[in-house]
Amino acid sequence: TELGFQPVEWLRLGIAGQRTRAYGGERDIQRGPFLQLTFGPFTIGGFWFNPGSDDQVFVGSIGASF
Repeated sequence: TELGFQPVEWLRLGIAGQRTRAYGGERDIQRGPFLQLTFGPFTIGGFWFNPGSDDQVFVGSIGASF
């Protein structure tokens, strides 16, 4: 789930959350900021879940529209 803001056409930022569940484990909810940059048909993004905790996770993404 994302709640984002796009101040200019090439930049999107906001907060994100995800719920995961490993096989046989408990559900885990992670929250944090995200940033996406768009260059023509390409989008590069980063999600930083659990900032400031011992369980920090960074997720990167690359996308293309055609």
